[in-house]
Amino acid sequence: MRRSSTRPARRGRIVHILRANQVEGVALFVTLAYMAVRMNAPLYNTEILRLAASIPHHHRLAEPMGSSEKRSPICGSRVTVDVNLSDGRVNEVGMLVRACALGQASSSLLATNILGKTPAELATARDELTAWLAGEGPAPNWPDLDIFTPALTVTARHPSIRLAFEAAAEAAAIAATSTTGNDS
Repeated sequence: MRRSSTRPARRGRIVHILRANQVEGVALFVTLAYMAVRMNAPLYNTEILRLAASIPHHHRLAEPMGSSEKRSPICGSRVTVDVNLSDGRVNEVGMLVRACALGQASSSLLATNILGKTPAELATARDELTAWLAGEGPAPNWPDLDIFTPALTVTARHPSIRLAFEAAAEAAAIAATSTTGNDS
């Protein structure tokens, strides 16, 4: 069927809407263009989705030495990390992850590599990740975090990526303090 000349084509309708209110229309057009470009970026690639679906240590610990919950104010993602230390190193971890795919993937990378780390190493990893995402440092010295390279320009996603590392560093610091307090 041929379109009626009184009914504008899809592109014509968008242009018509944009012309209806130039200020709001321009903002809408810029937003839509930005979203179109970002949707084509490999932000949510196969590896990130695989990691998001396979988070190790995904149950909370019954009696953790240290525990911390972090929440992203931007998207509402939430990660809770429980740790136990032995000889100053993480020997047990439990997590509750309620986050987007990026937060889940980051949690998976943290959980895969956290055992045996000291509280200081976790704080360093957190700080390196924060600096790298902000464009203020090299890639963190933590296995596979470079998978988030496509997210470097999408600053709204950075808090979700940092959540697990922030919670783990804080939980380990709390656990170290409680261990030190018990030794006195």
